[in-house]
Amino acid sequence: MELKAGVIRAERHVHVGDDDCAYYGIKDGDRVNLRIHSDCPTTLEGMLVRHNPRFKLEVHLAATYTFLLYLTRWITHLCAPVFVFLAGTSIFLQRQRKIRSHLTQHLLARGLWFILVELTLVHLVFNFHWQWNIQILEVIWAIGASMMAMAVLIHLPLRWVFLIGACLVGGHNLLDGVTPASFGRFGWLWQLLHVPGLISGQSMTPPIILLAYPVLPWVGVMALGYAFGNVLVQPKEKRRQWNLRAGLTLLVAFGLLRWTNLYGDPVRWSSQPTGWRTWLSFMNVQKYPPSLLFLLVTLGIAALIAAGIESAEQRDAWGWLRRVLQVYGRVPFFYFLLHIALIHWLALVVSAARGENWRWWVTEFPSGVY
Repeated sequence: MELKAGVIRAERHVHVGDDDCAYYGIKDGDRVNLRIHSDCPTTLEGMLVRHNPRFKLEVHLAATYTFLLYLTRWITHLCAPVFVFLAGTSIFLQRQRKIRSHLTQHLLARGLWFILVELTLVHLVFNFHWQWNIQILEVIWAIGASMMAMAVLIHLPLRWVFLIGACLVGGHNLLDGVTPASFGRFGWLWQLLHVPGLISGQSMTPPIILLAYPVLPWVGVMALGYAFGNVLVQPKEKRRQWNLRAGLTLLVAFGLLRWTNLYGDPVRWSSQPTGWRTWLSFMNVQKYPPSLLFLLVTLGIAALIAAGIESAEQRDAWGWLRRVLQVYGRVPFFYFLLHIALIHWLALVVSAARGENWRWWVTEFPSGVY
């Protein structure tokens, strides 16, 4: 298509899946009005409904973005896969010095503790209040639930843990077409495993659970991290070479699979008017839940970073940087909570300085931040 004058603007629309269509009584191509409840309420009228069985409920508004702004979001994609992967590696290292039954009890208790912390302390720093009209299950929940699954998997031989992890990571996209409706009243369980979105009762009124991290692929990532522990105990040079080869292999696999658009991510890339926008489309892989391609590219980059750190350590280079990173690495959960609280506090300060309603940031759903 060629446009000699004017602009093309994406129409405001809402993505809906099968369950959303059934619940709201809408279909593809309908127009809906979206009511936003806040101290300054508004209604977005005439939103176009776009339906696909693979869609989750999302509102899409036309926005301006830049390459650097895109990178500030994309680089954070590395965090969750590395968190979960290295949690699995930590379990392997603990297995070397703990009785298996004791480690099983530890994983069950620690996993449950993480889930409770997600619902309490993480909720507090995200919201700055103790109301629970809506709960978000994010990466801390995923780590906790995956740890509880690992309490079972550690009783298997290492090669079986690796195979299970590889099958979950590599094969879970085959299940993208399976909807919660397929499981009837147990659809919520399939959501916890594989389908992100809202989990509630018959009416979308509080309390509501917003599931951002379905646990099934994350169990696979943690299982692979557990198997990686066997590499971590190898001599440094052998470990560095392994990380380098693994990182390159994962990135090549990502590039080839992504180029074909055959499998590995429900969001297909497409050619754009400019090269850099085409690259953005190519790299726009799904995180919720993490697609195979998302995990290939993020864990591939992480492996290369690990190889680079090993090389720097061998040359005694960047010592100051490694010391700084070690400070954060020794207490990662503390800094995880701290950075959320800091960002939330800065949002309050900036809103107040601009004369905006800063109380919105500490008001519970449906009048506040959600």
